[in-house]
Parts: sequence; structure tokens; C-alpha cells
Amino acid sequence: MSQSEFSYSPLGWDGSSKRNCLSTTPLRYLGLYWKNITIFTLSISTTVLFTILLDQHTKQITQNASYTVDTGSDEWTQYTWWSKFSSMVPEQEPVVDELWDDILPAHGIVAVDHQWAAERKIPASMSLPSDASKGVYIIDAYHQIHCLKIIRKTFYQITGMNA
Repeated sequence: MSQSEFSYSPLGWDGSSKRNCLSTTPLRYLGLYWKNITIFTLSISTTVLFTILLDQHTKQITQNASYTVDTGSDEWTQYTWWSKFSSMVPEQEPVVDELWDDILPAHGIVAVDHQWAAERKIPASMSLPSDASKGVYIIDAYHQIHCLKIIRKTFYQITGMNA
């Protein structure tokens, strides 16, 4: 047999040699992609369901919160990038360094009554050595400031600047 005797002709859906089978059978065309369509539909429905459940969970948490924060002041303070803890002038650096050194993370350590903490759903903590009725807590912001002081000092040491 020679090569000229063989020719390629695509088969249609039913095994015949129809060329335009897609236009006559659109449902069969969709049948090829049923897995993709199913995965896409499940992905969309899962995303919608997750969003709804997350929203309900967030609302439930905020409604069950029994604590309030009293700032003690209703005055607005305008934000400025530069403060007394920053300097662009080398002559002011010793003053700025002293201000940073004066920040005491120990101010963030507080002792509160165990019963008071439990009523506000604050997790139990170790007791104060001098008073077993009180638990010792560290306000996270003061610990973060402590770490920031170390990062600042290390940065200045690495760069060769004074700190």
C-alpha cells in the first residue's frame, strides 16, 4: 500500500466522518467539559458559602464581646510622620536616643483580679507572687515596643550610626 491510499479524516460524535459535528450537537460539546463545569460551580458555591459563614462568625464574635474600651478622650490628634522619637538632624540624635531608652516595657505589666479577668473572658494567667488573687498580664503593645527598641539599636549598630 502506498501513502496516497491513506488519508486522515476526523470522526464525528457518532463515528461518522461528519466534519461539523459541534454545531449539530451542542449538548455533546458541553458533555466534554462536564468536569470543568462541575469544578467551577463547586468553587464558586464554596467561596460564596465561606464568605457568608465568615461574615456570620464575625458578627457573632462582635455581638458576644462584653468588654469596652474607654480612651478617656474624644479629641482627635493629627498624625505626623516625625515625632520626638525621630530625628533627621544629627545634633538631635542623643536626645532621641535618650527618649527611646526611657521607654520602659515594664509599664505594660499589669496585675488584675482573676475573677475580673474571667468575667471578661481573658485567659487565665499565672498569679502575682505577692497576691495569689491576681493574675499577671503583659500588654502586647509594650512587648512590641521593647522588640522595636532592640531592632532600632541593632539597625544603628549594623549601619555604623550612633544609637
